[in-house]
Amino acid sequence: MTLLMVVVGLVLLIACANVANLLLARAVQRQREIGIRLALGAGRGRLIRLLLVESVALSLVGAAGGFVIAFAAARALSNFRLPLPVPFALNFTPDFRVLAFTAALAVVTGILAGVAPAVMAARSNLVSALKQAEAGFGSFRRFGLRNLLVGVQVTLSVVLLIGAGLFLRSLQRAASIDLGIRPEKVLFMAVDPKTAGYSDERLREFLRGAEQRAGSLPGVRSVAAVNILPLSMAQNGDTFTDAANADKRTDADAFAVTGGYFSTVGIPLVRGRNFSPEADLKNPTAVINRTMARRLFGDGEPLGRRIRSAGKTYDVIGVSGDSKSVMLGEETKACVYTYLPRNPSEQVLALLGLTILVRTSGDPAALVRPVRDAIQNLDPALAVFNANTLSSHVDHAFLVPRLCATLFGTFGLLGLALAGLGLYGVVDYSVRSRTREIGIRMALGARPAAIVRLIVVQGLGIIGGGLLIGLAGAWGLSRFTASLLYGISATDAVTFAAVPAALLLAAVAAAAGPSRRAASIQPMTALRME
Repeated sequence: MTLLMVVVGLVLLIACANVANLLLARAVQRQREIGIRLALGAGRGRLIRLLLVESVALSLVGAAGGFVIAFAAARALSNFRLPLPVPFALNFTPDFRVLAFTAALAVVTGILAGVAPAVMAARSNLVSALKQAEAGFGSFRRFGLRNLLVGVQVTLSVVLLIGAGLFLRSLQRAASIDLGIRPEKVLFMAVDPKTAGYSDERLREFLRGAEQRAGSLPGVRSVAAVNILPLSMAQNGDTFTDAANADKRTDADAFAVTGGYFSTVGIPLVRGRNFSPEADLKNPTAVINRTMARRLFGDGEPLGRRIRSAGKTYDVIGVSGDSKSVMLGEETKACVYTYLPRNPSEQVLALLGLTILVRTSGDPAALVRPVRDAIQNLDPALAVFNANTLSSHVDHAFLVPRLCATLFGTFGLLGLALAGLGLYGVVDYSVRSRTREIGIRMALGARPAAIVRLIVVQGLGIIGGGLLIGLAGAWGLSRFTASLLYGISATDAVTFAAVPAALLLAAVAAAAGPSRRAASIQPMTALRME
């Protein structure tokens, strides 16, 4: 949420700088009007208040339109489904407090955007204003306030665009992440026997019945149960140690599963054996993944070794492949799998319930109703919820990178467009105010190509400082996004090289129109201008 507020704040600042530039340009066109008001006795303070009221009114109109768009966008955001194991509703609908905050923010931004143009306009020279001279307000003809505002827009746009580039590259990498599981053709649905008061024995009977009934359906290849669905942003972790050497320890995510879990979700068993009711109902056993085996036992043989956690000791009977457990972007974690039927009421977590997974030979969505009926026939009073396919669940796990890429991409492009418009306005104003100078240059033999080059170089010079400052700022701020990036560094070289190139192209495009207009100026016409 903090990151989103920062992004919105950057876009707001870009918009304020752009509006301030437009108001400055408007004030130049109104110099004669302002001069007449001053000549008729209007005080400069009163003139500043008038211009600020106009700026705030413009801001309020824009805020009203933005609120309408935000209302529609908020309803769309409410349809996002988080990859959580329990239903979770999101409501972003704006209320009266949001409306009041928007109005207050509109007034503040209207004042911020309008104060500099108002002060500059009120301080203009009375004689020059009445003659409607084209020099503009003092020094910002070349290196003044308007150029500075464009530089600010470029700086903020660089930060947004680099953020967008990082998240887009992250989304691209996330799509190729090896999950360690095979989600295709897997159906799952959840029940909550703990809330229903199931005893250990009744829960074991339920698990056996669910596996038998669902497993006998046509098109079902295997059935399993797990207490926490992978990639559901839910975690049950603990610290495990080597029972023979307490100095060797590692944090690990713990899952309670039935014997068919590994084949159902597609995690390979690389060593040892699977769980079985005959051998593991009474003896506490565990399957560990390769990462945990390496951290606790190094190159030694893990099978037959013992691990401890929270006063409990487990015999290691197998080693599984590594897989993602909580989120897509996590580093490979140590994982421990214990036998769920051995002590089911203790291992089924409150609210999360128990997830039944079914691997099918065809379309898993077609088996939702038959599998649900098979489970409910065991206990009609037991609610079955959260039915979905594992492929869809994994797709929902991409919500965070997809949402970040969408928001940053949208705001980054908006910032780039605003910066481009600001640069176009500044260069165009420069061309109009330098018509006589350009005419003299052409009369003295300057070629049109040289004039085009002069204007384009001026435009590139305006964004140069902003580009450098923006790169430095993005480099410093990128570390705050590192935890949301998948498979790339927060200082990704490709992104930091591509964004300046895109901005330079945008600057050339923004300066192209005014530079062509400058090159088409007729020397005699320009020299006649006063």
